[in-house]
Amino acid sequence: MTNTPPTLAETLTVSSELARDRERNPYWTYLARLGTRSSRVSMQAHLDNIAMNILGPPGTGESRDDRGALVAWWSLGYERIARFRSDVIALGWSATYINGHLSALRGVLAEACRLGYLSPDQCAHLSDFRNVPRTGPMDQAANATEVDQMLAACTATPGPAGMRDAAIIAALAAAGGRFGVVFGLKIEDYDRDARTVAITSRGGRPAALPGSLAVHIDRWLDHLGEQQGPMFRPVAKSGRIRPAALSRNSIIHVIRERRQSAGLQVLGSRDWERIFSEDARDPAAG
Repeated sequence: MTNTPPTLAETLTVSSELARDRERNPYWTYLARLGTRSSRVSMQAHLDNIAMNILGPPGTGESRDDRGALVAWWSLGYERIARFRSDVIALGWSATYINGHLSALRGVLAEACRLGYLSPDQCAHLSDFRNVPRTGPMDQAANATEVDQMLAACTATPGPAGMRDAAIIAALAAAGGRFGVVFGLKIEDYDRDARTVAITSRGGRPAALPGSLAVHIDRWLDHLGEQQGPMFRPVAKSGRIRPAALSRNSIIHVIRERRQSAGLQVLGSRDWERIFSEDARDPAAG
C-alpha cells in the first residue's frame, strides 16, 4: 500500500490540541497581547482571512471561526507569504486593508518566535516583506481604517447576518454614505462583471467598486442565491432570510451596531458621508 504524501495545507495545519491551546498557540497569544477589543476583532479577522487563503475554505462540518488557530504560522516559508501578498493584490484589496493583514502576520510570527517555534533570525527572515504602497485617496484618508474595522467586525460574525452587513458597508462606501440610495438597491442594480452598482450618487452613473469592496457583495449574493429583488433583507436570529427589503432605519441600525462592535464611536447619520466619502477608495485598486 502506497502512502499518500500530505498536502501543503496538511503540513501547515496544527493538531486539534494545539489549535485550542491558549498559551502555546501564537494565534491566541498574539490576540491576547492586543490592548483593545477593536484591535482584537480586526487582527483576528485578518489572520482568519490569511488562514482561508493558506488552508482553503472549511470542509463539511468545519467552522469558519478561529480558522487562524489551525495554522502552523512558523512553517509558512517566505515564498508562501509572498504568494499571499500577490494573491490579495490581484484581488484588488486596498493597500490599507492588505497592510492590516501583513501587520497581523508580523505580529503572529513575533509570537511564534517568543514561544520558541522560530529563532530570531528565522523570524526576521519571514517578516522581511514590504507593505503595499499607499497610492489612492482611500489609503491616505483616516476613514479607511474605520471602514476596514467595520468590515472586520462583520467578517468575524458567522452566518448570513455578517455577510449581509459587510455587503451593506461596501455599498455605502460606493454610494458616499447615502443611506437613502442604498436601502432601495436591488440585486439587478449590481453588475458583478463590471464591479459597478447602479446608484444615483454620481448623477445616475454606475459607481465602481474595487475588489476589496466587491468581494463582500459577491459573497452575500452567492449566499442569498437570488437573481432579483431587494439586495439587503432582514435576517432572523435563526439565520432565515426574509424576502422584504431592509428599511433605511434598519440599515442605520446595522451600521451603528457594527461600529460599536468594532470599538468605534457611534455617530449620527449626518456623519456618514464623512466616513463613507465618495471616491474614498482608490478606483485603480479594483
